[in-house]
Amino acid sequence: MEKYTLKENQNLEDKSNAIIVVTNATREFTLGEMNYNINNIKKVIKELSANASLQKAIADNVLENNKELIESLTDEQMHAISMYFNAKKLLKEHSENLKKADEVLGLELKDLEKIYIEIPELKEEASAEVIEEKVN
Repeated sequence: MEKYTLKENQNLEDKSNAIIVVTNATREFTLGEMNYNINNIKKVIKELSANASLQKAIADNVLENNKELIESLTDEQMHAISMYFNAKKLLKEHSENLKKADEVLGLELKDLEKIYIEIPELKEEASAEVIEEKVN
């Protein structure tokens, strides 16, 4: 089981740069780096979610506005079909990436909770930096 401790002989004035040592593992990082990672993951989740919504709207629009064309399969209709399936493919990719990003964010937030429990003097600094919001 991993245990979080502070590296010895550190000045804790800037808690976000305090080096955290993970025992039973080979990781060493600062709270600032962790907060940076969490905020970047949240940004990626928002971008993936927006891209997934856009691709879904494109696919729905192409299908709705080209249903008859898709059924008769002319060149123009094939182009519409291509756009539709391309958007559906991208929607699937974005959805899978969004799920992975959500999982990574969950792991980072769990680690952060453990750090706060094991090193409570860091919580005050980090709580202002990590915004607790559900990303959808």
